[in-house]
Amino acid sequence: MRLLMTASQIRGLPVVTVRGGEDVAEVRDVIFSPEAGRLVGVTLNKRGFLAGRSRDVLPAEAIHAIGKDALMVLDASNLVAPEDAPDDVAHPRSSAM
Repeated sequence: MRLLMTASQIRGLPVVTVRGGEDVAEVRDVIFSPEAGRLVGVTLNKRGFLAGRSRDVLPAEAIHAIGKDALMVLDASNLVAPEDAPDDVAHPRSSAM
């Protein structure tokens, strides 16, 4: 069974690790490539008190699963600095969704 989700359903989801169940971030924006017709990554917000925008991004290849309650990654090392991310994630050609 395939579950389709919209960008607005993914935005705001917590990013949780499979290894340990740690809540490491929150999805800020969804980066979609119209040319490829697919999700290429997400930008993030920090979690916790006084949280704000995170500098790190999450490439789609590092996403383990997306569900109605959370976006799962194997561990916090999957969150990467923009300079370590694929170019379409680090510098999207159009605005994120």
